[in-house]
Amino acid sequence: MKTKTQELLDILTNLKPGLAQKDIVEQMTHFIFTGSNAVTYNDQIYISHPFETPFKTSVPAQELLQLLQKVESKNTILKMEENQLKVKCGKVSAGFSTLVEDQVFKLLPALEKQLRKSKWDRLPEQVQEGLKLTMFSTTQDMMKYSQGLTCVYANKNSITSSDGHRAGIFQLDDSIKHSFLLTAITIPELLKLDPIKYCLTDSWINFKNKEGTVFSVKKIVVEENVLKNVDKFFDSFKKKKRKVKLPQDNLLKAVDVGAIIEQSQVDMEKRIKISISPDELIVGSKRETGWIETSVEIDYEGKPVEFQIHPEYFSNILNHATTIYIGEDKVFFESSNFKHLICMYMEE
Repeated sequence: MKTKTQELLDILTNLKPGLAQKDIVEQMTHFIFTGSNAVTYNDQIYISHPFETPFKTSVPAQELLQLLQKVESKNTILKMEENQLKVKCGKVSAGFSTLVEDQVFKLLPALEKQLRKSKWDRLPEQVQEGLKLTMFSTTQDMMKYSQGLTCVYANKNSITSSDGHRAGIFQLDDSIKHSFLLTAITIPELLKLDPIKYCLTDSWINFKNKEGTVFSVKKIVVEENVLKNVDKFFDSFKKKKRKVKLPQDNLLKAVDVGAIIEQSQVDMEKRIKISISPDELIVGSKRETGWIETSVEIDYEGKPVEFQIHPEYFSNILNHATTIYIGEDKVFFESSNFKHLICMYMEE
């Protein structure tokens, strides 16, 4: 079969989040061609995109992707021959070993059947914004997995999150028909696909974009979903203390500079330190190789306070709210439909 190289490359690139990092189950590191879809599956994430082929097989993902990234031919020919997927891109020819009789291949028909029978509901437009704003209030500490603190919780007219130290609530104008608990670490890749529909099946939360790409995340089972009671976290801050107006433009620039030398290499764990003292706010970050601090003038006369926050998240907050309220041990941000509360951090 003949296909356009760039279109195939785009499809396979979108499927990458569904690949396993280790080949404990070999086919979980493969691109799978079911005859009607191109698929990846790693037991926690399933991604598929419509792509018809005259064969059913799977092929090592890394090698095929690297080949398509390097060739210059506009068209690619795919052909199954002697248990190999033969790939021809202009003057470049290659053959890849394939797998068909594997446990993953046997799981897919039942999963795809459920998706075909499911009723897809419209995903309210604000959900993407809500997921983006609340995902940074979660933790990646799996010791807190059983309480739902690694997830965001979408329920009725709100999306909530908390790691016990921070909490976020995003209010939706349109209600979500079916509530779900979504692992925060999957959200950045999901949002890249711009989902517009969703449905829930037996074990999966499924999203779909206008191109027909399906991004499914396995449902989370927790002992106690504390995110149902995030409002209680905000109840402890009923009395708003000192009100501080933040200079949006100057502060956004300072956050951008501070993120340069941030220590963590894991995106969701990145942190910058915000230090507020009379007439000055300092955005700082440090690592073994150095440190950066940027001073910004503000109108503030209270006692010095400090807290840590993800740089991208802080920028997102500043685009929604430029006024903060400082209490005894917490800092509160609020806009028309988003609230964020963070405990102050004091460096030992």
